Amino acid sequence: MGSTDSEKAPIGALATIATVAIALGVVVVIAGALTSAKDISAGGVILIGPIPIVIGSGSLGELLAVLATLLTLVLLVVTLYWMLARRKP
Repeated sequence: MGSTDSEKAPIGALATIATVAIALGVVVVIAGALTSAKDISAGGVILIGPIPIVIGSGSLGELLAVLATLLTLVLLVVTLYWMLARRKP
């Protein structure tokens, strides 16, 4: 029971979207690093398995870390919903 090309197409599209999003993020980070700014704030979430590591620095670091955490939770819920919806009964 092999998979057909039509079953692989959505995953290929998601991989393309993910690659473009990563490349765009790299460009934005490089552009931000090249501009001179006095007050720089950053925040992020690193997921290692089920353990989140939340990082924030600068005057808006705490707010950005909270927003990154909320975005991570939303993406996890969407991913779980998508996986459960694709599951065959």
